[in-house]
Amino acid sequence: MNLTRRLLVMVAGAVVLASCATAPKPAPQTAAPAPQAQATVPADLTAKLNQAKQMKAEIDQYGLASQVPDAYQQGSAALTAGEQALGTDNATARTKLDESIADFNKVLDAGKALLQTRQQQVASAKAAALAAKADRAVPDQYANAQSLEQQAAQKQSAGDYAAAYGLLGQAIDAYNQATSAANEKRAEAAQALKDAGTQIDQTKSKIETLQQGLKADEAQTGAAAGGGQ
Repeated sequence: MNLTRRLLVMVAGAVVLASCATAPKPAPQTAAPAPQAQATVPADLTAKLNQAKQMKAEIDQYGLASQVPDAYQQGSAALTAGEQALGTDNATARTKLDESIADFNKVLDAGKALLQTRQQQVASAKAAALAAKADRAVPDQYANAQSLEQQAAQKQSAGDYAAAYGLLGQAIDAYNQATSAANEKRAEAAQALKDAGTQIDQTKSKIETLQQGLKADEAQTGAAAGGGQ
């Protein structure tokens, strides 16, 4: 092998060794993380969540939160915490939802005391409607108010104090509206009578004027006839 060929072989070998030394090593394969199992939510916890939400909705609808503000705020916070813990920490969720329901019950129970005040207000509004003779002037409106009052009594008997409180408020409004409508009708009737009386007086005045004119004409006719004889 001559010198030139030997040099070429040595250069080629060096190139091969250099390429092997600098070639990047393949990255090690990492296993994909195993999917975490989704915790299940027991049916009773779902029922508790729905119950707490419904209680809060009733309290908000009828404005009962102001009666026991601390219990309402605690119940709302517990409801939020319980709902957030569902599926990840069901034990905490159960505890918080139970606390929420207990706090909301305190607020709803306070509504019982408000019923007495509302019932007195209904009685006053009903008496005013009867004094205005709304039961005869606007019987449909009066009957609607009575129906709302009866529905409230049924809800109260069933222990649904929040709904009873709301219905009593509607009954008060309905009785007041019936009273206003009856008074308006009475005012219209009085105005109609007044207008009719005015027309009658005007008619009488016109008749009297006509009669006086006829008498004057008769007198003139008689005087003219006497003067001609």
